[in-house]
Amino acid sequence: MCFVKTQAQVVSTGTISGKVVDASNGKPIPLANVFITGTTLGAGANEQGMFEIKNVPFGDHYLVASILGYEPQSVHIRLAGSLKSDIVFRLQQKEIPMPGVEVVGEQPKEWKKNLEKFQEVFLGSTDNAAKCKILNPEVLDFRIDPDTKLLYATARKPLEIENTALGYRFQYHLREFEAGKNSIKFGGFTKFDELTPQNEAERKEWEEQRRRAYNGSLQHFLAMLVQGKVKEEGFFLRMVSWPDRNYGTQIILDSQVKLEKLISAGELSNERKFAFSNFLEVSYTREEPEHGYWRFMRMRRLATKLVGGETNVRDQISLIEMNAPVVVINVEGYMSDPFALTTYGYWSYERVADMLPLDYKPKKN
Repeated sequence: MCFVKTQAQVVSTGTISGKVVDASNGKPIPLANVFITGTTLGAGANEQGMFEIKNVPFGDHYLVASILGYEPQSVHIRLAGSLKSDIVFRLQQKEIPMPGVEVVGEQPKEWKKNLEKFQEVFLGSTDNAAKCKILNPEVLDFRIDPDTKLLYATARKPLEIENTALGYRFQYHLREFEAGKNSIKFGGFTKFDELTPQNEAERKEWEEQRRRAYNGSLQHFLAMLVQGKVKEEGFFLRMVSWPDRNYGTQIILDSQVKLEKLISAGELSNERKFAFSNFLEVSYTREEPEHGYWRFMRMRRLATKLVGGETNVRDQISLIEMNAPVVVINVEGYMSDPFALTTYGYWSYERVADMLPLDYKPKKN
């Protein structure tokens, strides 16, 4: 397995262009929103349904087209070898309820109870979550499985979320949501837009909060992994076995993991292939966990189980498990498959309220 350390990366970029049309008649759909999920990169379709997104990094992306009245559509694209990629979206119209048909929802008290649970799981319980708000919760519908007690959620429209802790407003196209006592699973397509600060002080505050959210995050770790700067950036790695998958006793397999055991060269100069077996424990040593993290872990009776051996309890400790044989990541922390990894520990504590755009770049001091 070959590992190439990169001292500096020049990320090649290209343009994604195309057209959005109605699947039933082929007519263009003006004003459709087309974006690369998880980023601030996007464009609106013009009167002819045409769109163009510039400065897209080479590599794998999920491109989404959406507009009210139509089902959103996503495509996986790989931009490489050519400076331009043409896409045609054919959107299906949503079914509209017949006039006079009354839709009976769940009881308001039960719905509010489920909404509170959803917000706790979805937004999280970090310091940033207190300043993160779903602006249109009325589009959410909930269902509880009577046997498993799992909470399921669907959204009739994209969730509009405002995060005044980090200075973003974003749409979240919820594709799945499932929450139980000890496990959660949710996913969707996200388009970020920056809020306009009221003054210079607020701009600086957002800049600092974004930097803090980025430091020690999975996005930060993956970017440093590709750049060969994991140790320099304060990450400490161990390979462990976790037999009962319930934060039980860990078996340390390798206390000093070498990067060449984890990554190999990718097809593009700014990409690497990431793969490992068992569990990778990642400790971030430059920031202590939030106080709320230990409360979060104690509620699950896991606070003393995750930490073992020489790991410092003052570190932010996370675990990663592979869901695929290999995942391709690029120099900025993009993953070709956003569901290729399962995270535990501190990275599972951080939720939507701590999300940053994938194209976020921390400013150098």
